Amino acid sequence: LTPKPRKLSDKAIMSKISDDQILKILKAGGAATGKSPLMPAFAHLTDAQTKALLAHIRGLCGCSFKP
Repeated sequence: LTPKPRKLSDKAIMSKISDDQILKILKAGGAATGKSPLMPAFAHLTDAQTKALLAHIRGLCGCSFKP
């Protein structure tokens, strides 16, 4: 794929992305957030579902946001 999908398990990369940014990307998609338009929007998910997905993503990298 071009661009290559982000490696969600990469702690160095994922710790630089805030939870708010991840939630916005999940809800609005890549194009709406200045990222690849290949990342679809998941606006149909509830807030609880997107927060659960965020928790899963954070679990993959074992990290949290570090500004």
